[in-house]
Amino acid sequence: MIGGIIKRAEVYIREIVFGLEDSLVSTLGVVTGVAVAVDESNVVIVTGCVLLVVEAVSMAASSYLSSKSELEIKTRNKKRKPGNYSPIISGIVMGGFYLFGGIFPMVPYIFLGVNDALVPSVILTVLALFGFGFVKAEYVGKHPLVSSIEMTVVSLSACAIGYAIGRLASLFFGFNVY
Repeated sequence: MIGGIIKRAEVYIREIVFGLEDSLVSTLGVVTGVAVAVDESNVVIVTGCVLLVVEAVSMAASSYLSSKSELEIKTRNKKRKPGNYSPIISGIVMGGFYLFGGIFPMVPYIFLGVNDALVPSVILTVLALFGFGFVKAEYVGKHPLVSSIEMTVVSLSACAIGYAIGRLASLFFGFNVY
């Protein structure tokens, strides 16, 4: 059973990595940017939830359509028969891991005020990225520490951009910031 799950994860590793990493980074970037721009917990939570649902559905649909197109081309060119890879499962995996990843940066905003949630949100996301890099290393045969550092550093650059845009927007539009 465990072997089957691991083998299945290897087949869909692209969707797992893409969905989880993109959600962690996008959600943290958006909620951080919104939090520093408007300083309102309800706005941050609603924005984060809307982002998670819309993006999870969009990512799932995109994964399904792109995987299906790739299989159709390969089948047409007789390079490969469809085999075990399913575009439907690809979409489900992508969407599911997107939703799962977005939970980490959102949780502090649900339980804490904006002023208190920002740092725990970043820390929780960093820990999730680092841990995910560690797990990913098992599948790709890379050193766990190298994989963890790479996943964390590359991903956090987008979060820094979200923070900077939120700060600039608050200055430009005159929003209250803490």
